[in-house]
Amino acid sequence: MIIGINLITFFAACLLFLTFINTLLEFHTYYFRLAGAKTNKKSLGWALQNAYFSASRLLNFFIVLLFAICLDFGVEPFYIVALCGACILGMFLASLFAIFNRSIILERAQESLLDYYKNASLLKLSYVLWSNLKIFFSFTDKLYFQINNKNIHLLAFLIYSLFGISVFIVCIAASFFPEFRATILQFSAIINGLGTFLLTSILDPKLSRALESDNDFQSLFEDVVLARFYSYILFCPIIITSIYLILL
Repeated sequence: MIIGINLITFFAACLLFLTFINTLLEFHTYYFRLAGAKTNKKSLGWALQNAYFSASRLLNFFIVLLFAICLDFGVEPFYIVALCGACILGMFLASLFAIFNRSIILERAQESLLDYYKNASLLKLSYVLWSNLKIFFSFTDKLYFQINNKNIHLLAFLIYSLFGISVFIVCIAASFFPEFRATILQFSAIINGLGTFLLTSILDPKLSRALESDNDFQSLFEDVVLARFYSYILFCPIIITSIYLILL
C-alpha cells in the first residue's frame, strides 16, 4: 500500500465532511419542495429542489474521486471499508441534524425561497438559508417513527438505499479485484442511475400528485425523510459489512 495511515485518515475526514454536506443538501431538496407548496410557489419549489439535487450529485463525484484515488494507490479492502464507515457516519450525523431541526429547516427554506422569488440569486438564497447557523443547533423537533404512507416510505427507502450503496459496495468490490476496478466502478453509475430513475419516474410524480390535490402532503414528505434516515443508518452499514465479509 503506497498511501500511509495519515493520508487515509485525512481522506476519511474529507469523506465524512463531504457526505455530511451532501446528505444535508439532499434533505434540503425536499424541504424546498415543501416550502414551495406552503408558499403557493410550487414551480419555484420544484426548481430549487432540482438545483440542490444537482449540487448533491456534483458532490457525489468528488466522493467517488477520493475512493478512486485510494483504489489506484492500492489501499487494502479493510481501509476501504473504514472509509465507507466514515461516509456513513457523515450521513448519519447529517440525518440526525435534519430530523431534529426539520421545522427550522422548513421555515428557513420558505424564507429563502421567497427571497429567491424577489432576487433570483442562488448565492443569495444559500446565504439566507445558512446565514444564521446557531438556530440549526437548537434541535427543537423530536425523533418520530410514525409512517403515514407505507408505499411512499418503502419506495423512498429503496431509492435512497440505492443511492447510499452505489459507491460503497462497488469500491469494496474493486478493492478485492483491482485488476477489474475500471469495469467494477462503472456499476456505481448504473446503481445510481436506477435510483434516479425510480426517484424521477415514480416517487416524484406521487409527491407531485399529493401537492396538487392538497392532501396531507407534509406527512408524505416526512415519510420520505424518515425512509432516508433508516436507509442510511440501518441498511447501508448492514450491506457494506455483509459484502466485505462475503468477499473476505
